[in-house]
Amino acid sequence: TMPKRVLGVVCLIAIFATGIQMAAARPPQIQGAAVITPDNVTDVVELARLGRGTINQVALSPDGATVAVATTLGVWAHDAASIAVMPILWIETPDVLGLAYSPDGTQLATSNGQGEVMLWNVEDGSLIATLSAENPDSLIHVVAFSPDSQTVAIGGQDGSVRLWNVASNEATLLNGHTAAVTDVKFMPDGSQVVSVSNDLTIRTWDVVTGTEVANYAIEDDKGLASLAISPDGSLLIVGGEEAGIHIVSAATGERLAILTGHIGQVNRLAFSPDGSVLASGGIDQIIRLWDVTTLGEIAELTGHTDWLRGLVFSPDGSQLYSVSWDNSMRLWDVATAAQLEMVQGYT
Repeated sequence: TMPKRVLGVVCLIAIFATGIQMAAARPPQIQGAAVITPDNVTDVVELARLGRGTINQVALSPDGATVAVATTLGVWAHDAASIAVMPILWIETPDVLGLAYSPDGTQLATSNGQGEVMLWNVEDGSLIATLSAENPDSLIHVVAFSPDSQTVAIGGQDGSVRLWNVASNEATLLNGHTAAVTDVKFMPDGSQVVSVSNDLTIRTWDVVTGTEVANYAIEDDKGLASLAISPDGSLLIVGGEEAGIHIVSAATGERLAILTGHIGQVNRLAFSPDGSVLASGGIDQIIRLWDVTTLGEIAELTGHTDWLRGLVFSPDGSQLYSVSWDNSMRLWDVATAAQLEMVQGYT
């Protein structure tokens, strides 16, 4: 078989990445480089890619070994310990906005700007199924897996919430929101799903019947941008556009407190696995850690230079991963608030 030569391949990758049409141009005469022809093109193997796309979300595998990063080019895999990125694009699918691992670790759900949700095999990166768009013009910003790994909740720019049963490949449409759904999460027992929207409501839905069982309004903010649910299911944490972070009782809808400190939208929230620490991030480029018992701020993590796009704790809660539109992923020590590692190169 033909040897797979690296140098010539890299040249072609650079050409195609810039979008320049060079069909009539002669290949560069680089000593030792192989010329790619119709006869040997099937022997070419991608070894690396220049540019990884713009970051939109991050997720950690349930075993804590792999960090998945969603970008405009697809999904990249990082080693969780070193946060080093694998050189090959793991899942190639454009414009990935939402990202979620199944709790059993076997599947990955992605959503995109064309209104589609796709289910991928974690073992080999192959596509399992696609839920076609009911509204192709509706961005799907968020997806979430149920605790039993059987259902994917989907929040749309058009205000829709859908529940996709991945075993039967059937989807249930939940109507009620009148503006973009910005986040969705399952309750810990999986019986209900919660959605937040720019219509200023928090809605809780019964997973089996699809009926709305609660509707709480936050009327003194300009929008609701993110959601986290405490591990015991008692608290709904909602990031606002302007007013701060709303702490809401899941049982009654009563707002128990507002956490202030961020400037502008709080678009990312994450609970530590034991529920003792809340992490928040937003357009002010700052990550804040909060003590859930006292509701006091524990630490301020600075370093990012653009909007936060994702936050996720390590399984033991000792570390926090963050991604941002500054084209970086960072790893933080929760106890000391120190930045441990950083990977750049997303663009």
